[in-house]
Amino acid sequence: MKRTKIFLSAGVLVAAALTATAQPAAKEVFELYNSTVQSYKQDYKVGIDNFNKVLEMSAQVGEQCDEIKSKTEQMIPRVYFERAMALYKNKDLQGTLDNLEQAAAMGVKYGNTEIAGRVEKTIPKLYNVMGTTKLKEEKYDEAISNFEKALQANPKLLDAQVNIVATYQKMANEEKMVEALENAKALAKSLNKFDVADDCNNRLKNVYLKKAEEARVAKNYKVAIENFQKTVAYDSTDAQIYRSFANACFSAENWNMTIETATKAIDLSQGSDIDKAAIYHELATAYQNVNNIAKACQMFEKAAFGEFKPNAEYQIKSLKCK
Repeated sequence: MKRTKIFLSAGVLVAAALTATAQPAAKEVFELYNSTVQSYKQDYKVGIDNFNKVLEMSAQVGEQCDEIKSKTEQMIPRVYFERAMALYKNKDLQGTLDNLEQAAAMGVKYGNTEIAGRVEKTIPKLYNVMGTTKLKEEKYDEAISNFEKALQANPKLLDAQVNIVATYQKMANEEKMVEALENAKALAKSLNKFDVADDCNNRLKNVYLKKAEEARVAKNYKVAIENFQKTVAYDSTDAQIYRSFANACFSAENWNMTIETATKAIDLSQGSDIDKAAIYHELATAYQNVNNIAKACQMFEKAAFGEFKPNAEYQIKSLKCK
């Protein structure tokens, strides 16, 4: 703000100095410029109209008004930007956007790179704010549209991508939500926002884990296995997930997959062999069904605890384990 005041004061001084020797037509240009510099914040529209009139008059007068013309060209984008910020304070988001776009266009037209740069940073954030407003109003399609525009203007605006996730979640559109989560995770990682990336990863894991457990309880083991496979793609370190995964494979009599997942569950588990008796019993049965008797014997011996002990000892005897 301090810089702006200095700039405007300089503009007034130049106008005053030149007025003393100016021709009548040029004097009118200087006076209009001077008065507009001092008053445009009272009515931005009138200020913009007057600055445009200064440009028209300067062109008619010619070389004597070149300096004022140049200063006016720099002022016009600034006035649009200031008007946009004033409208934003009044919560007129569409008016803010319209004036930012005008500020950008005028900045390009007149070579005001400072304003063009500020607009470039501001517009994506504004679209994001407009999107969150629509989200609160439950106007989900409009919210998505604004968030996508924010990302088009700034593909690295992570907040907008995260807000797309939230919108699809509100819409109960799981397919789109998963897609948005994948995009948010990738963007977060590229920006070294690992906390956000981890959160997206956990949410993706939980989507598939919920489906897997529901299918397992419903004895739809094929669907359960498909979703457990997706779950462990997001978290391959959770012993309990692999325990449930192995149980689904065991119930589906998919012996090779049972061996793979049960072994993983055992490796990840921090419990004692007594705690692992159930999974050892399933693993032993799987080895027995693929005719790997030596491994079956080893696992039945580890499963011989608690409720699994009688059957484990029976199988050890039946298999003639050494």
